[in-house]
Amino acid sequence: MIIGNLQALAMAGLPAALRAILEREECRLEALQQREDGRFQPADAQWFCHIGPAQTEPAAQRHTEYHRQWADIQVVLAGNEVINASQQPLAQPDDEERKA
Repeated sequence: MIIGNLQALAMAGLPAALRAILEREECRLEALQQREDGRFQPADAQWFCHIGPAQTEPAAQRHTEYHRQWADIQVVLAGNEVINASQQPLAQPDDEERKA
């Protein structure tokens, strides 16, 4: 997990390809805040994003997320979010990948 700030991308230590996406004009915080909810994919991009409200849940109802094919980049456009993260391996034999 990488945690950073769109206003200080140089400090986040991002891979060059990811930083290049987040530095695009249409991906700057102010531009994202102006977009309507829904899928956004520039014509020249192999990536897309979904813009919309998120609902938080009590920690007891959350599950571990695994991503095999896509990077999951979350940008808080308004408000704040608490993200639980750890450097300790948390995977359990009975973990499952859930699709919502």
